[in-house]
Parts: sequence; C-alpha cells; structure tokens
Amino acid sequence: MCFVKSSLKIIVDFFQRTRISRLKKNHKNNQSESMSKLIWKLTILCVIMIFIVIDGIDGSGKDTQAKFIYEKYIERNNNFQTNKIVNLRSHPESDNIFGKICHNALSKKGTLRIFIAGICYILDIIRSLILYCPKSDILIFSRYLLGVIYIPHPLVKISYVFLNFILPTPEYMFFLDIHPQEAMERILKRNNHESTNLQAFENEKSLKKCRKKAILITKNWKKINANKNQDKIREEIECILDINQCYYSTSPK
Repeated sequence: MCFVKSSLKIIVDFFQRTRISRLKKNHKNNQSESMSKLIWKLTILCVIMIFIVIDGIDGSGKDTQAKFIYEKYIERNNNFQTNKIVNLRSHPESDNIFGKICHNALSKKGTLRIFIAGICYILDIIRSLILYCPKSDILIFSRYLLGVIYIPHPLVKISYVFLNFILPTPEYMFFLDIHPQEAMERILKRNNHESTNLQAFENEKSLKKCRKKAILITKNWKKINANKNQDKIREEIECILDINQCYYSTSPK
C-alpha cells in the first residue's frame, strides 16, 4: 500500500510541476510551444530518421532482437565509416523514475498497480521520444504501443487508436507472434526454471489473453513467427529492414 501511495504521489507531483512550469513559461513568453507542436515536431523527426519498434507479449524475444538490430547498425557504422547515431530503448527503462515505478508495479498483482504501471509506461515512452528523437539517426524501441494489451479488453482498441494518433508512427513495426506456451517456457528458462519473482502477467493464462488482444491491433504490423529459432527470426527481420541500404548513399568512394 505504501508503494501505491508513493507512486501516485510521484505521478501527481510530476503533472503538477509540469503544469506549474508551463504556466510560468506562458506567463513569461506567450510564444511558448504547445503540446501539439511538440508532438508534431517529434512526428517530423521520426519521419526523417529510421524509427524501428520490436513488440510482442512477454517471452517473445523483443529485447534480444532489438539488441541484435542495434548491434547490426553499429557494425555497419564501422564497416561504412559513417557516424550515424543509433539509440536503443527498452521500455520500461530503469534509468528514470517512471520506468522504475512501472517495474515495481508489475512485480505484484492488483488493478491499481496495473493502472499505475500503465501511466508510468506511457510517460517513460514519451520521455524516450522527447530525449532521443532529436539526436538519433536510427532509433530502436523494444516495446511501444502494445503496452495497451495489459489493460482490460474493452479499453484496448480505443487506447491503441488514441496513442497511435498522438504519438509518432514508426517506419518499421514488428510484432513477434509467439504461442503462449512457448513464451512461458522461455520466461521460466530465463528465470532459472523458478516460478517465483515472475511479473504479474508472466503466466500462461495472462499470456494467452495478451496475445489475443495483440492480434486485434497489429493488422498493419509486420508479423514475425517468433516460435522459430532466434537466428531465423533475426534473418527475417534483417531482410525486411535491409540494414545495408541506409548506408549506401554515405559509403566512402
């Protein structure tokens, strides 16, 4: 209960500070940028750069594949002697208060905890967009809009449509589709085959529900069969991205 109260206090304080700060800025300068202008700028930046999202249910291998893509682009930087700025973000991140609260909230079950985790997850994503869009040539996200699959079913579609409208749309959106049983086996293997210390949704029943919700909202995504060997998945993603292509125009003659 103490965690819930402290988490809510942090979120409320953040919004209050943001509101007060914006009011002060507006008072001093009527030409300060509105939130719509900020979102518009982020959208433009995401069009200019290469924006890649790897998403799916727990145990689908999102972080593994996102890290592979990141390392591949870094390797191409060296091979083509270029200095493209490549950044990788895996949400919820542990380098900020929102990501930390989200992790802690998901460590136990409870409707209020899930609500807090959802709010902090979105704030963590927005933070990443604001901080990393302006300084990235290639931005890779592990987890993005599919965070909505953890909220109640009736709210999934409307939440996804809303977030998809206000947040930048990635050039590449990969949905790693995996059977819940296979995902659970990977999760247990990652946890040394112990069922303790698992997060709230890391059980086969929850994974089945999350997969059904994810399939409903990923019709326009590039769907990858994540039941395959990790190397096969990598090859398929790399083929779609054609990582070499973005370096041809800047390669040394």
